[in-house]
Amino acid sequence: MKQPIRVVLIDDHTIIREGLKKILSTDTKSRFEVVGTFSDGQAFLDYLKTNTCDVALMDIQMPKKSGDSTLEISTKLHPHVSVVVLSMITNEFMIERTIKNGALGYLPKEADTEEIKEALVVANDKKMFYNQLVTPEKMIAFIQGKRST
Repeated sequence: MKQPIRVVLIDDHTIIREGLKKILSTDTKSRFEVVGTFSDGQAFLDYLKTNTCDVALMDIQMPKKSGDSTLEISTKLHPHVSVVVLSMITNEFMIERTIKNGALGYLPKEADTEEIKEALVVANDKKMFYNQLVTPEKMIAFIQGKRST
């Protein structure tokens, strides 16, 4: 049997962390193991000093250290950890910023559970997963540093 994907959840809202943990822990295919939950980016970065995970599912707006600065640091210091952003912020600027900082996925908090699970699986394979917020044309433009119109 294939090893489960080791997931860390980072969100400042307890109900989000607990809900996502329950959803992933009861996956019918047993694809996920939640190995950590954190309420801010600094706690996640501290965790990575002595532990690891395969994929981090991270919010952007958090106290102490925001998700975008946490993403930038974690992808530089721990490139083996794939990051998927799950945020209520859906503006193009933030999506572009996270792509440039190394996120392999960006989902709105309105995403359904199957889309979140799929994003984690795809990111674990070191591939990019973005929902309809990011068209392939926007993705190419973001990566090339061009602003879409």
